[in-house]
Amino acid sequence: MQAGKSDTTFGVIRDLTEKRRYTIWLIFSVLRGAILITTTPPRRGFLLEKNHMKSQLATDIIQREQNLRNGRSEWQEAWQAVADVTLPVTVDFAGGGTAGGSSVAGAPRSAARTARIYDQTAMMAVQRWGAALESMITPRASKWHNLRLSEDPSAAAVNDRENKWLERLRDKMFEHRYAPGSGFAGAVQSIYRSLGSFGAGFIYVEDGFMMGSDKPVLYRPIHLAEMVIDQDAYGQMDTGLRKFTLSARQAANLFKDKCPETLKTAATDTTDGDKRFTFIQAVFPRDDKWQGRGRDVQKTAFQSAVVFVDEAQVITSKGYHELPFIDFRLDRQPGEIYSESPALIALPEVRGINAMARDVLRAVQQISSPAYASADLKSKGGRVNLNANKINRGLIDPATGRLLIQPIQSGGRPDIAMGLMQDKRAMIKEAFYVDLFQTLADAPHMTATQSLIRDREKGELLGPIGAQVQSSLDRLVEREGGILGRAGLYDPNGPFAPPPGLAGRTWSVAFSSPLDRLRRAEEGVGTLRTFETMMAMAQYDPLVMDLLETDEAIRGLADINGMPARFLRSLDQVADLRQQRTDTETKQAALDAAQQAASIASALGLDAQTMQGETDV
Repeated sequence: MQAGKSDTTFGVIRDLTEKRRYTIWLIFSVLRGAILITTTPPRRGFLLEKNHMKSQLATDIIQREQNLRNGRSEWQEAWQAVADVTLPVTVDFAGGGTAGGSSVAGAPRSAARTARIYDQTAMMAVQRWGAALESMITPRASKWHNLRLSEDPSAAAVNDRENKWLERLRDKMFEHRYAPGSGFAGAVQSIYRSLGSFGAGFIYVEDGFMMGSDKPVLYRPIHLAEMVIDQDAYGQMDTGLRKFTLSARQAANLFKDKCPETLKTAATDTTDGDKRFTFIQAVFPRDDKWQGRGRDVQKTAFQSAVVFVDEAQVITSKGYHELPFIDFRLDRQPGEIYSESPALIALPEVRGINAMARDVLRAVQQISSPAYASADLKSKGGRVNLNANKINRGLIDPATGRLLIQPIQSGGRPDIAMGLMQDKRAMIKEAFYVDLFQTLADAPHMTATQSLIRDREKGELLGPIGAQVQSSLDRLVEREGGILGRAGLYDPNGPFAPPPGLAGRTWSVAFSSPLDRLRRAEEGVGTLRTFETMMAMAQYDPLVMDLLETDEAIRGLADINGMPARFLRSLDQVADLRQQRTDTETKQAALDAAQQAASIASALGLDAQTMQGETDV
């Protein structure tokens, strides 16, 4: 993101486009010998051509969305199997991507799915996974990233004023990100659960002001059932197609004057107003062949179109400087678009423990409430009262004294199955790193060395997952910075005007989450241990302390521990403070010397002026 840059080119582009159209029309008329005198060029032919191109675009988008969805059919079957046992409240993948409409009618999804779940280990593991990732990577109570200037060997070193401006910019981003109504907190938690279950998730980041909101940035989680994506040759997502449904009333309210007549008519009808229609929002790299005549997508990296599927009609089109769909995907195999997840890997264990829990429950029921075998009890009408303290007469054989009714013992051993289930639960928890997240909680009285070893272990094991998530968060922050920059955040006359030294330079994200601090924990402890060693050696050789750059060491420790930069004095302030201290000490030394001279003079019976004169001679 470039600091101090604001997008103000759209108005100029629109004017130039209109003039170019008029010029082309005039030249074409001259060449045909039909010089027309008019102030308004005819646009009918152009509109017909444009509408034809939009119709073709709508057909292409519908077809591509279907092709991408068909290509992941096996993934969807696996995701549905995972959803049934880990996220019973999530939408069905069999709905063709219209998650918004699948919950309108019928019973809650959880009511049907939980009836088939006999062990909740996987469900609880997904919830724990989501909470743990949020606390380790994006904790709500702390600033989990900083901003730094991109590396430029030819640029001047960053001073304290510039660092503090970057910190203020970061704080402003966090203020907007976690503002009530922005939707970020709920969106990112939904993403973490989706990663644990399906290995992928998406957040839609939109310009709030453009949507009529008072929030500059809005966030919304997009369910994997709605999204199909494609990627470039380097494995980076560059295309997103979201299939969703809206009622006629919702569509009329969202698209307003651009809403198709079919939907406008249905929206005013008492019967059809709640009827749902299907749409596709497609965002893909800008295609000059299609958008060459489109004014709203000029000079942007991506273009977008919302298609009314029922009539294969493009409703709206616009341009995006950054991809608004932020993809979160775990580690993928080469050439794969979607990735494995902890739940997919542990699915055999989840299915196994679910079946075992069902059988154990049946076995326990047979033991606590067994079936009974009895003789022909004609005298009692075939009925036996098994309630407590009830007397059943005629159930003892007079000849043998044996009961005429006996419980049927199946011989089941649920205790053996319970031991196997514990092993499977441990494997499921291991797949979701639950045992790792409980490390510190299970051993709160560790020594400093033990704590360091545990922290380093957590940082190493969670590092790959954290790196994948942070790669997506980096793109999210870049999208936020672009929206805020175009909204005027870097206005030279505004309160967040960047210092002159940052003009034309770009910034990037430096993560400072608890996970990153775990990664650097050993570096900090090593520094402190070096301090201790040097202090011990200084008792024999004080010159050894000359090797230590204490200012840099303290600043480094502050950074490792996540201390805000504004809590530290700038280098200039430290230099001034030390100069003042030196001047004060010099004056105090001179004063002490004068007082000592006066004391000596008094003891010798001389006045201070006589001693001063003798000293001068």
